Amino acid sequence: MTVTDYVNSVDTDPQSFLPENKFSMQVRQGAFNEEQLQRLVAAKYRALFAELAAHGLLIARHPHPVPAGLFSFTVHWLAESYDRLPVAGRSLG
Repeated sequence: MTVTDYVNSVDTDPQSFLPENKFSMQVRQGAFNEEQLQRLVAAKYRALFAELAAHGLLIARHPHPVPAGLFSFTVHWLAESYDRLPVAGRSLG
């Protein structure tokens, strides 16, 4: 099974679970204030670098093409999200 086949077989569609996510519901209802969202974006920004490093180590530890491919895909996906975090931070001040 290729990494693409695996990813496609796992339900990764956020639209299917996001409406029932408690955090998402509270944000949509206005239960979170701007300061809490600023802290969340800052924490995610910091955690992103730890996640990138951890997945890099997983690639080194599991060099077989299937797990390494999955971890590489995850690193790529995380790296793509990097550009959105500073934009979110700037929009929140």
